[in-house]
Amino acid sequence: MESSTEEVVKTWFLDTILWQCVLGSFVGLVLGSLANKGIRRAVKYSWIAPSSFLAFYILLAILAVGIGSTLGLDDFLVAFGAGIGFSWDGWFANRTQETHLSE
Repeated sequence: MESSTEEVVKTWFLDTILWQCVLGSFVGLVLGSLANKGIRRAVKYSWIAPSSFLAFYILLAILAVGIGSTLGLDDFLVAFGAGIGFSWDGWFANRTQETHLSE
């Protein structure tokens, strides 16, 4: 089966650029934003202890990699997008500094 150059470029663009990269980043941003809203709600109603913040961040990265791998997306970009979406406004960084876990 011979493929023309146009078909190869089209397949590469649709699969690699659009599906894996663009959709992977978008899914990560949405996942991170939803996680940010969820942890804010948990803090507001005291459903989570401040010492559990770091565990939540690590579990979000593992969840993002799992979702990305399941959907056939670039799991690194999904995890990166989730981290960006989660820590977009700096709220999480401020809250973790207030916990003084190392003391």
